[in-house]
Amino acid sequence: MTLSAPAQKLPMPTVYLDRDKYLAGYFNPNMPERLTMAWEWPAGVPVPDKVTITVTGQIYKLRDNLYGASGWYDRDPVATVDLPVEKAL
Repeated sequence: MTLSAPAQKLPMPTVYLDRDKYLAGYFNPNMPERLTMAWEWPAGVPVPDKVTITVTGQIYKLRDNLYGASGWYDRDPVATVDLPVEKAL
């Protein structure tokens, strides 16, 4: 996942599952999840009206060509979305 400026200069946000408010980890293919992304915004940095989020896909290989081991490998972006930013009180 990548974030647009100015958020790209911040640590990655904490992502929560909306269904139970637990921290989100890995996501399963073809199983939609509603998420909330939150991060601490430094004082003096203006909060934008929106943030652009790009989600990168991954592919599982049982045996990759280089190491002969199984693993998840990055692929091209699968989604880009502009989302409004809500300032927490």
